[in-house]
Amino acid sequence: MRLQAMLLLLCLGLPALCAAQARPVTHTNAAGALSAKHQDTEKLMELVGTRQILRDIFDQDIDAQIAAMRHARPDVPGQFWQDFSLEFKRQASPDELMKAILPIYDKHFTHQEIRQLIAFYESPLGRKISTTLPEIQRESVDAGRAWGEQLGDRMHKELQQRLAEKGYSSPQ
Repeated sequence: MRLQAMLLLLCLGLPALCAAQARPVTHTNAAGALSAKHQDTEKLMELVGTRQILRDIFDQDIDAQIAAMRHARPDVPGQFWQDFSLEFKRQASPDELMKAILPIYDKHFTHQEIRQLIAFYESPLGRKISTTLPEIQRESVDAGRAWGEQLGDRMHKELQQRLAEKGYSSPQ
């Protein structure tokens, strides 16, 4: 009985032991593949201009925050705010956010898809998209802002007309 129990443990334990011994090699290979995927993802992010886009967003956000602080503290001289803004922009690194974004790419794209995207963005059309998209986005934001203002004006006029039709006084 004791021999049978030992044989049973050996039969059950040997595959588990072998799997445990093989696992570090698998992790190393997976880590190497993951590292290669991360490197390729970083390359893709550079090709599409992620760092510059983030830098622009950071700068705009910091400018807006500083403007609000300046408004709240009119007693503080303008030079202080300029110096503070420059220093804070130096500290705000897009690299920190890029590290946080990298796993999002991992989640949505396979390594092969990342490689295909790199090939596309290294092509003439891909390079054109990378260089023109920021300007297209800026122009689109401007167009959207103008459209929104026109829509707001139309809505205001329509509201005034309907209020008048129903006999409501219009607010001044």
